[in-house]
Amino acid sequence: MGKSFELMDSKPPCGHARCRGFAPLRLVLLDLDDTLCDYSSARDRRLRAAFTNGNEPGSDHRLGDDLDRMVAASIAANPHGVEHFPRLFEEFGATDPTRAEQAAEWYRRNRFFGLRLFPESLSVIAWLRSCDSPPLRIGVVTNGPAEIQRTKAMTLGIDRLVDFVLVSGEFGSEKPDRAIFEEALRLGGARPERAIMVGDSLEHDIAGAQAAGITAVWINRSEYPNIPVVPKPDFVVQRLRELPDVLLRAGEMNARC
Repeated sequence: MGKSFELMDSKPPCGHARCRGFAPLRLVLLDLDDTLCDYSSARDRRLRAAFTNGNEPGSDHRLGDDLDRMVAASIAANPHGVEHFPRLFEEFGATDPTRAEQAAEWYRRNRFFGLRLFPESLSVIAWLRSCDSPPLRIGVVTNGPAEIQRTKAMTLGIDRLVDFVLVSGEFGSEKPDRAIFEEALRLGGARPERAIMVGDSLEHDIAGAQAAGITAVWINRSEYPNIPVVPKPDFVVQRLRELPDVLLRAGEMNARC
């Protein structure tokens, strides 16, 4: 795992004389959900609020201690949709169909409930922006429906901080398809060997980036102990704030190629 890093003291992987010896990276690609923003925690809070009709967890005694298991079952059944709510409520003893309908309506109406950027996201992007010779381009590559992901990026303010946001629902291809990574390279004006992809999904972010010839950084926030053989990420970090150290090491790696 990468070491803890003080962002203000680290040097950008640019072509500046102070970074002599590093081959310049041109493009940093970032996943959105569970990389820049804490989607998983927000989804958990949103489900709990929906199941208790917007009240504090535990205030609806009809669910009682089943709330934790109900949230876990919902995520397992469908991590994004609400079509399974009627069956889920019935399984947990809530046979009144209006309760599932109310929960689904609340969930849809409060789509971005509790969604926040990870604390280090803004400082890491600011660090990337400090590279000015030549400047790094920064892009977000995210899977999902166009309206939802585009609105999410705007709500979080990410769209104003990066050079582009590439959404699979708009492009017509999603990670791990190499086509969406090739489009990101086109938008960023970079060759694969001068780009790096950062994401939490081995299946979508790591495998897809590597298929397009892009160096891949896996954010292992859950601290899974075993790194898989396939796809094997080029670098592994636990937190986004370790990225500066990785980029400097990636520069050394490129310089030796």
